[in-house]
Amino acid sequence: KKMKKYFNIIVILFLAICCSSCLDANLEELDTYEGKEITGVVGVYHRYYDDSYIHNGSGEQAVKQANLSVADILIDKEGGTCTFSVSVPGNFPKGEAEKVSSQALVVIVNISTAAIVSPIEGAPQFGKPGDWSKPNRYKVKAANGDEQIWTVSLTFK
Repeated sequence: KKMKKYFNIIVILFLAICCSSCLDANLEELDTYEGKEITGVVGVYHRYYDDSYIHNGSGEQAVKQANLSVADILIDKEGGTCTFSVSVPGNFPKGEAEKVSSQALVVIVNISTAAIVSPIEGAPQFGKPGDWSKPNRYKVKAANGDEQIWTVSLTFK
């Protein structure tokens, strides 16, 4: 028992020494990112059920995604607005063009490095289907804690 006790003490001391860090001085100062902007529109998508089924045994219908054309992107960093237009391209899947609705679109945007974006006032989350028939508002928080409210809106061409 006594030998086991000494062994445990030695193991704990060894782990304490190995798991501690001696880097506490003269470290490089890393940038704190101040960007709190929406910097671009990655894409706008229409999601729909395909005639095929998932082959994993669930038997669920496959969900597909088709790109809409995005144009006229205007980003006002001072005013916190991002506007753009979308249209159905000519190579859209058959039978889906008439089903495209601004009330069920997936929008994806770029934001500043290390920033976080959060929907506010009932806005849809980026990357998920949501209602884009009206302007939507978002809070973009920079890594340094600064925040800016953005209004994102799209129109159909």
